[in-house]
Amino acid sequence: MDSNNKSVLDEQKIAEKYPDIYKSLIPLLRAHPEELNAYLETVCCNVGIDDTRTQAHCYFVALYGMA
Repeated sequence: MDSNNKSVLDEQKIAEKYPDIYKSLIPLLRAHPEELNAYLETVCCNVGIDDTRTQAHCYFVALYGMA
């Protein structure tokens, strides 16, 4: 299975398991990704993972929906 198919399958599982969150956040992410900033708090960005070329970006959903 290629990574594109895996991504679609994972998205379907998320939509089934968390329908309310999926219906609320996915349209924002696809149409206006900057609108999610009102709901997310940044923990850290561009943190290098040892022995890789990976950069981690960590966020959490703001308690009251406002950053």
